[in-house]
Amino acid sequence: MTSAMWYRAPLTSEQVAAGHVEIARRLFADAIQDTPSAAGACLFVTSREGGAAGPLDEAADDAAGEAQALFFSPQSISAVPHLIAQYGARPSEPPDRSRAELLVGEERDWDLLPHASH
Repeated sequence: MTSAMWYRAPLTSEQVAAGHVEIARRLFADAIQDTPSAAGACLFVTSREGGAAGPLDEAADDAAGEAQALFFSPQSISAVPHLIAQYGARPSEPPDRSRAELLVGEERDWDLLPHASH
């Protein structure tokens, strides 16, 4: 049985400036490369307003729920528990696809994200 729980790790502006998005991407990709059942194991990053990922005003964005963050898919949990713990990720809803960028995964992993309902 596979969990449907996503994990979200908010990033501070200091972490973004120090290159943690790329570090997490590389570590995640290395970890799932050796995982036989990696289908659906993916990593997304969100940024404010859907723009390119970059340093943000952490306090203001956290208050609005729009801080830059890493999102670990449910299928990745068993492959990268160390990264989830390292970044202090917590259970979450999936990322907002309008603000998300796929860092590691396949094009079909976009189907894991819900479409806006208006």
